[in-house]
Amino acid sequence: MTRRLIWRASMRLASERRSTQERLSASSASFCHLCVPIPPNTTRRRRRVVAPVWRASAHPPHYAWGMNVLVIGPHPDDQELGMGGTIAKLARQGHDVLLLDVTNGEPTPLGSVEQRTIEAAAALDVFNEANAGFPDAKPVRRWLLGLPNRTVEHTVEARHAFAGVIRAHQADVVFVTYFEDAHPDHRAVTRIAEDARFDAKLTKVDMPPPVDLWTGKAHRLGEPIYPRWFFYYYATHLRWVADPSFIMDTTGFATTKTRAIEAYETQFVIPEKNRAVVEWVEASGKYFGSRIGTESGEPFFTKEPVGLTGLGCLS
Repeated sequence: MTRRLIWRASMRLASERRSTQERLSASSASFCHLCVPIPPNTTRRRRRVVAPVWRASAHPPHYAWGMNVLVIGPHPDDQELGMGGTIAKLARQGHDVLLLDVTNGEPTPLGSVEQRTIEAAAALDVFNEANAGFPDAKPVRRWLLGLPNRTVEHTVEARHAFAGVIRAHQADVVFVTYFEDAHPDHRAVTRIAEDARFDAKLTKVDMPPPVDLWTGKAHRLGEPIYPRWFFYYYATHLRWVADPSFIMDTTGFATTKTRAIEAYETQFVIPEKNRAVVEWVEASGKYFGSRIGTESGEPFFTKEPVGLTGLGCLS
């Protein structure tokens, strides 16, 4: 009797295992899986956990736990220009996306601090309105660090300010502008972010809790953390074509990206010469999408290898 019960239990487990494998196989054409850190409440037997992140469809399944994503921009509009489609897509998948504006972007020829504040909020609304009604979507949030525009410098104080945001958000993934750029602010912000990634894991450091200067709200400093992934997006002022490590499929999110960029009316709508920027950003999306066989795509660079769980991740 005991042997029969054991045999039935083993057959049931084998059937469940086959069912799980079939479901994963069926989804492999739509999902690319990254190996991610094990969540705190996961047993030791499951030391490797995979989460469908980068090539999820427009209607992904429910995730047991999402990632905390930090997108750092030297100025409001850099994140939208470089990876607006990816921002909308990750938020729809259920990841907690925080946009960090290092400066307020002013002065500019037609802008003002007050107008830029309105435009940054309008761009944020574009992302969140596009994802309204999707049950797994999380609202995109936006903080302002408040370093001076045009004169951002790499200092210990700036590193710790960045690291404070990383810890407050408990960032698993950090995106920042590509390290080669004609704009001094972009180069400085990228170097600060690279060093802040390391600083964020240090203990016994006098690190100030971050304050969002868009709202004046202070945020609690979280535990030391070292973001597992660090990626670069392209919002460069150099006249060259990106040579990315990978391309995110942003099919279905190109219009959202354009609308978010055009929310900055003083930058890309009112000045006629800057309207062409929107056109070449759209052209870039089509080009990089064509490189992976999709309608649109956004390029990214990484200095560290990205692990695949199988050939089903390839596009």
